[in-house]
Order: sequence, then C-alpha cells, then structure tokens
Amino acid sequence: MKFTFRQLEYFVAAAEAGSIAAAAERIHISAPSISVAITQLEQQLGVLLFIRQRNGLSLTTVGQDVLERANSLLEEASALHAAVNQQDTELKGRVTLGCLTTLAPMVMPELVQSWAKMHPAVVVELVEDTQDQLISHLRRGVVDVAITYEMHIPPDLEFETLASLPPLLMMPANHRLSRQTRIDLQDVVNDDYILLDLPYSRDYFLSVFQHAGLTPRIGMRTTQMDVVRTMVANGLGVSVVVSRPLNEAALDGKPIVSVPIANRMPLLSVGVLVRRAQETTLIAAFRQHARASIGDDYIPGMRPLSVEE
Repeated sequence: MKFTFRQLEYFVAAAEAGSIAAAAERIHISAPSISVAITQLEQQLGVLLFIRQRNGLSLTTVGQDVLERANSLLEEASALHAAVNQQDTELKGRVTLGCLTTLAPMVMPELVQSWAKMHPAVVVELVEDTQDQLISHLRRGVVDVAITYEMHIPPDLEFETLASLPPLLMMPANHRLSRQTRIDLQDVVNDDYILLDLPYSRDYFLSVFQHAGLTPRIGMRTTQMDVVRTMVANGLGVSVVVSRPLNEAALDGKPIVSVPIANRMPLLSVGVLVRRAQETTLIAAFRQHARASIGDDYIPGMRPLSVEE
C-alpha cells in the first residue's frame, strides 16, 4: 500500500469542497492533478471513494470512513512537522555567564532558573569574579556575557544599562543615625569605614565620599562583601553599598540598616557587558532575557528602589 499524503490532502479537499473544480480553486491545484490523485488513491486502497455525479461528488460509505481516518493522519503529520520544526529552532549549545562577585548571590539564581525554563537545551556555566577579571574573561572568550556594574568599562567592550541604583550607607542597627531617613556623609566621615577592597569596586566606593568632598577613615579592608556586612552588623564601622539584598541581616544573624545618602550622588548602573563583535544567537537571546528580567522596577534578589525612596 503506497498512497501518499498528497493524495490524502487532495481527497480531503475534494470531499470538503464537494467537487474537484471547487477543490482546485480552494487549494490552488489544477483539477486534473486532483482527479488523478483521487483515482490513484482509490486504486491503492481498492475501494470507490466517491460517486461521481453531474453536479459534483458524493462520498461512498467507505469514502466517509476514509475521510475521517485521512483527516486524523494529516493532523498527526502536521503535528509531527511542527514538533520537528520547533526542535530545529530550539536554542542549543553552551553559554558561559559571568557575574560580578557581589551581584551573583542575588541576581544569578533567579536569572539562570528562568533562563533554563525557557531554554532547557542550553548548558549554562557560571563564572563569578571581580570587575577586572570579568573584563579579561570577556576579552579572552572565557565568558560570553556578564552581568555587572558600569565600572571602568573599556572601549572594546559594550555595556548595556538595565537599571540604575543610588548608593546607600550601611550601618549596624544600633548606630546613632540608624533611625534617620537620609544620611549626610559628613555625619559619618569620622566613623571607621569598612572598605570592600576589590579592583575597581574600591575606586567606586571611595568616589562616593570624594563626590561629597570627603575622605573616609578606613578601619578595615576585606575582599568579601559578606565580611563587610558582618563587620558592619557587629559595630566595627559603616560602609557604602549599592546592592540591596532582600535579607538585610549579616551571616551571623545580626541586623543591618541601609539608609539613602542625602548628598547628591551619581547613580551606578547594573547591566550586561559583552564584546563589541557580532553576537551569536545564544548571546543575543540571553541579553533579551536579561532585559526582560532586570529593570529599575525590579532586580532579582533585591529590594525595590521604592523601599528607600
């Protein structure tokens, strides 16, 4: 038995249209081609499908049964074709996502989870590092795309802003100014300052005081943001922070208070950093996903800006 799907399609078209001429007009195939296909189908099946009448076609009893089964076969074939096409267009491969070490714990879990649901065939690798290392990783192709702050961006890389954040002053819950709604940096310039001592990051945090014409009194330095937070929570000093985690407690459970800074300060942008080159489909898709997931009204893992406004 060697009938074809095309013969079935022409048979169904003729049955639904009621005549070969009407079927030809509907599916834009010549009437002789449809007539030949139906005759060949009848020969292959060994049955009469239509009663030919002067005013059109009338299905035989067997023809009605074949019509029902033919429709089912054609629907299955269409579904198979759609499934194969979907698989062909499904994103596949491997993408290496970089993220600034201070942002990664908040932003990346939700961002990667939502990406994986949309593109399950893509293998994701994560690289968390300092700003200088992320820049190096991008240049050498170790990382495909990075989520970071707009700090010291070289001209050979492209930064796309997704959200802009004002700095906050972080202090222990029992600090003398913890109940203030805004803090003038002049009021804490003599407090010990806990500095996040990472390349480029340290420059930014010191520049916050420089914009106010001040120099902080650095009490301690550390390369770990969690250590900064724990030091602050334990009353060893204050610090400036841009990220605003949903959980304000330090790792030892002690509370932290983060207060907006009253001095006029430039915002710090968070966004996507990529090489200035022709994008692959994967990189373009991830950038689009980042645009949809991060904005001024929402950043994964962070309190909204309105909480501090």
